[in-house]
Amino acid sequence: MLKINLLPAEQRKTEIPIWRLYRFLAYVFLGIALLIWAFYLGIYAYNQKQITSVNNEIEQNKVWRERYDKAEIQNTEIVKVQAISNNLNRDKIFWSDLLVQLGNITPNGCWLQDVKQNTTNVGSTLQLTGGCLDMESLLSYVDKLQTLPNIASVQILDTNEAMKNNVRVVNFNIMIQRTKEAAK
Repeated sequence: MLKINLLPAEQRKTEIPIWRLYRFLAYVFLGIALLIWAFYLGIYAYNQKQITSVNNEIEQNKVWRERYDKAEIQNTEIVKVQAISNNLNRDKIFWSDLLVQLGNITPNGCWLQDVKQNTTNVGSTLQLTGGCLDMESLLSYVDKLQTLPNIASVQILDTNEAMKNNVRVVNFNIMIQRTKEAAK
C-alpha cells in the first residue's frame, strides 16, 4: 500500500528517516572509539619512550652496580682478614717474654735449636728441640719448666744420644702445654 501525501509542501510533515539517525549515531560512536584508541595509543607510545629511557639509565648504572658488588665482596674479604688477624693477635705468644723466660731457666750445658708454637682453644703448645751434655741437665731443665706459673704440663717426647765434635750429646724434644691465660 502506498501512502501519498497530497498536502502542500509547507504543511507536510518532514520526517528524518530513522536509518539516517542510526547512521549518524554509528559515525559518532565510531569517531569517539577512534579518539579513545588514538589517546591510548599515545599513552602507550609515551610509556614505551619512558621505558626505553629507564633501560638506558639502567645500562649506564650497570657498570656502577658491578663496581659496587666487587667493592662489597672486597669489603667482606677485608672483614674476614681482620677477624683472622684479631684472633691471631689475641692468641699469639709474645716471643720476647717467652724467650727471656726460657733463657733464664735453661741450665748450663743445654741449648735450644728450635721453638714451635701450636695454638688451640684449650691453650697453646710449644715444642722445644735442643740438646744438652747429659741427662741430668735435661731433667733439671724439665723441672724448672714445670715450676713456671703459665705452664700446664711438660712432656719429654723423645731423647737420643749422639756424638758431636767427639762429645756425647743428648738431643731432646719437649712438648710444653701452656694455659689459655698464658697465651694471651
